[in-house]
Amino acid sequence: MPPEVSAERLRSRQVILPFARDRLEEADRHFFDRVAQGYQAVAAAEPERIRVVDGTGSIETVCARIWELVRPILPAVGRW
Repeated sequence: MPPEVSAERLRSRQVILPFARDRLEEADRHFFDRVAQGYQAVAAAEPERIRVVDGTGSIETVCARIWELVRPILPAVGRW
């Protein structure tokens, strides 16, 4: 997810929960850039195991994206 989208979501939550910040929410953008690069490296190294999901959009949109990736593998692992 682009840092701008993440920052906007954080700001919108602060209106509702102004004192519910944790140490991750206090981290600067460089920290989140490094974390994103780390996840991208793992996803690139293990494409059969790790899927990248576009986290932009509504909760419903992101949820649908996740299910599109997960639903086909559930029968293979004996869950559904």
